[in-house]
Amino acid sequence: MKFDSDRVFASGDTEDTFYELSIGVARYFGDHGSAGHRLKITTDLNFLPNGAPGSFKGLGYLGDSQGDNEIVLRTQFQLLL
Repeated sequence: MKFDSDRVFASGDTEDTFYELSIGVARYFGDHGSAGHRLKITTDLNFLPNGAPGSFKGLGYLGDSQGDNEIVLRTQFQLLL
């Protein structure tokens, strides 16, 4: 991700480029996944080698790593009635 302007960390360092590596899996339930998006569970693992540029708590990023590595593991269960 490349921002138009630099982001300032609590340490005073500035940066405009942030890297995120992600891997994830999804499991669809039902007979051979027949439930599709109506019933599924997803898990992803995210690695930010320079930390998050800010606090994005909805994504699980705290943004207080001061440029250090940040790892986030998320799991979501979806059920459509």
